[in-house]
Amino acid sequence: GRVVVPTHRGEFYGKGDHFQAFCYFSDDNGETWRHSGTRMDLPKRGAEEPSIVELGDGSLLAVMRTSLGAVYRSRSTDRGENWSEPESTGLEAPASPPLLKRIPSMGDLLLVWNHNVDPDHHHQGERNPLSSAISKDGGETWGHIRNIEDREGWGCAYAAVTFVGDEALVTYYHGSLVEQTSSVKLKILPIEWFYQ
Repeated sequence: GRVVVPTHRGEFYGKGDHFQAFCYFSDDNGETWRHSGTRMDLPKRGAEEPSIVELGDGSLLAVMRTSLGAVYRSRSTDRGENWSEPESTGLEAPASPPLLKRIPSMGDLLLVWNHNVDPDHHHQGERNPLSSAISKDGGETWGHIRNIEDREGWGCAYAAVTFVGDEALVTYYHGSLVEQTSSVKLKILPIEWFYQ
């Protein structure tokens, strides 16, 4: 019955900025809202753009954008009121937003993110390729890594996934790094594709 909205907030210091991830939650269908008592924080730019799912045991798992070269995760055992210290998933990533979903028909977790890292790049890497991974143990380990989109000279991120029957509708922005143009792209994939 709780509505949970993931978000982040920044404190700006001159030319730099730093963000902390947390959530707002409502127990009365959105009439009133409270925010997490603890926030997820990390070095450099901090923790940004969290994506949250509810696990089978009722706890919450968040993944977040960082500038540390990897996707980080945090857990809440009290429905979003407090969050554990973020830790690396071990999955390389630039500073771009990961998406976390629970596959309704399987109960497994689906992660969609940019699977690469380049420490010399101003965002720790290009937003290409756009990849997916599956976790069968609540986000502890990840496998079945596949590329949804891999096109040199192009970037893609800010994915959304909707499950309809045995298919996943995956949308994301797709843009040319040379021409500075972008559009929204849709791929319809059978859920079994993510397990191959």
